[in-house]
Order: sequence, then structure tokens, then C-alpha cells
Amino acid sequence: MQVTDQVAGQIEAAIEAFPGREGLCGVVRISRAGAPLFERAYGHASLQLGVPNGPQTRFHIASVTKMFISAAVVRLACGGTLSLDAHPSRYLPEAAPLDPRITLHQLLSHTSGLADIYARPDLRQDMQALAARRGRLLDYLIALPRLAEPGARWSYSTTGYLLLACILERAGGAPFGAVMEATLLRPLGLADTGEDDPRRVNPGRALGHVRRRDGSWRNAPNDALAEADGPRELYSTAADLDRWGCAIMAGEVLSPDGAALTFAPHAHVGPGSDFDPSLDYGYGWFLGPGYRWIGGMTAGFRAAMWQYPAERLNVVMLWNNERVDSQGLFRALAPILLG
Repeated sequence: MQVTDQVAGQIEAAIEAFPGREGLCGVVRISRAGAPLFERAYGHASLQLGVPNGPQTRFHIASVTKMFISAAVVRLACGGTLSLDAHPSRYLPEAAPLDPRITLHQLLSHTSGLADIYARPDLRQDMQALAARRGRLLDYLIALPRLAEPGARWSYSTTGYLLLACILERAGGAPFGAVMEATLLRPLGLADTGEDDPRRVNPGRALGHVRRRDGSWRNAPNDALAEADGPRELYSTAADLDRWGCAIMAGEVLSPDGAALTFAPHAHVGPGSDFDPSLDYGYGWFLGPGYRWIGGMTAGFRAAMWQYPAERLNVVMLWNNERVDSQGLFRALAPILLG
């Protein structure tokens, strides 16, 4: 038996022994130096229709989209089109009401002090009302309160990344999905990644599920921002995200200067959030000792990706059950993958 087969068998055994195995619904893909070590699909893309998940199933990736947004912004900054020290209103005049001290750097590093749109208690109802009056998500974002002084502390805020997506639209002269397609997705051959509108027929795209504590399953509602008129998070496959991860490590996505900016520890997470307080944050990625990580969750979906650059290791988990414990599963696999 080859070493790769032995490792795959160990990974499979660890997953089968995982306490949450019965709730796994999605795809795990692991590669080293661009060569697949392991790929398995679990559960169903649609429980209701009895359609199983497969390696090419498309999943909503929620906040994992942030690594694409940060890469696009950093590329424009390195090329001189954007300045990370500029106020958002330089590129987005509607953003003039924001605190004048806020910069693109702070939006990228979650240090702007802006409230997180997903923390709004009535967000779904707000978005339905916004859609009914044909309002813009951009105007809603700009009206959100400031929770802290700009630059004072780290505080996770999807608001900042949505503003960056709007800036990318202005800089690219096209809707967010088209900008992503032209600048990142098509050049890298990511044919199964794109802007996710759950109302659009998207062949191969999984439905979101929730496994309840009693073991029963429910169909999940769409993301709370689904009705909004504005940039949307992406869908992708495990294979496309693995290809993306390999491209990052090979220098195909970012220049050396861009990579240095993206993976520099710009802020420390610290206590007071749902994230590991020991981590640092770069641009779009959480940073730990020897690794970087990005995750996302929304109604019915959970996504995560780990990279260990020295080992050239990518670990991708895409789930259409939001309650899967990705971190717990990764901890079970880490001794096999890292020795």
C-alpha cells in the first residue's frame, strides 16, 4: 500500500470515529503540494429529493468569500489603483458619512469599529423591507452604527467587507460577480465558483440543512441578505477552493508584496468574540502559528479552509449542515496530517 493510501485510510478512520459523524453533510478535500491526499462526500445535497453530495457539489461558502475580496483589493492596491490608507469615500462617494478616520486597511483587518451587519437583531426583516422599497444594501451599510473608535480594536465586521465589495464594483465598472469572474475566477480556472444567488437555478448547488438535536433534519432558510440588492457571497466546490489555495501558495494570486500584506498580523483577535482569542488577523484570514484559517457560516451552510504553507497543505471542508463542528473535526485530523 502506498503512503498516500495509508494516510487516506487513517483520515477516513478518524472521520468515521468522529463523535459528530452522523451529522456530516458535505465534502472534505485535503491536498499536499497540489496532490490530493483525501476527498470524500457525505450526506445529501438535498435530503428532500434524496440527492447525495458528491465531489463536484457546489456549496454556499459564506464568509470564506472574504479571502477572494481581500485578494482583489490587495491586487488593486499593489497596482496603485487603490490606496489602503484612503477613506472609502475616495472610491465610493456615498460612504462620505462614515467616520473620516476609517481606511480600507481597517475594513480589511476588521479594525474599522463598524458594527457587523449580521449582528442586527431584525436583519432578515430589514432586508425584506429594503427589497420591498427597492432600496440599496450600500445605503443600509453606511447607516449602521460605529461600535468602537477606528483602529482601537479588532471586531469582526462583514459590513466592512461588503463595503470593499462595493468599492471593487466601482473600480471594476461591473457588478461584484462579474469583477470576481474577470479578475480571479476565470484566470485561475475556477469554473465552479461564482456569486451565489439562491433564487437562481444553479445546477449542482446544495440546499442548506439543519440537523436538530433529536436527529431530525430541516431545510434551512436562505441567508438573511439573500433579498438585498448588492454584492453576494460566493458558492464553490471543494476542488475549486483547493485549486485556489494551491494558487495562493504558488504565488499565482498575489505578488510577494501582496502576500506579505495579506498574511501580516495586522490585529490581534483577543477576548470578547466567538473566535479563538489567541489568533491574529491579516487581510481576510485568521493567522496562527504556522498556519492560516478562514471560515464562514450562514443558515444551512458552514465552510472552512486551513493552510499550512511550510507543509504546502490545504484542508477544505464544505458543509450544508450548519451545525457540523469543523474545528473539532480538524483537531481530530491534525495529528495525521501534521505528524
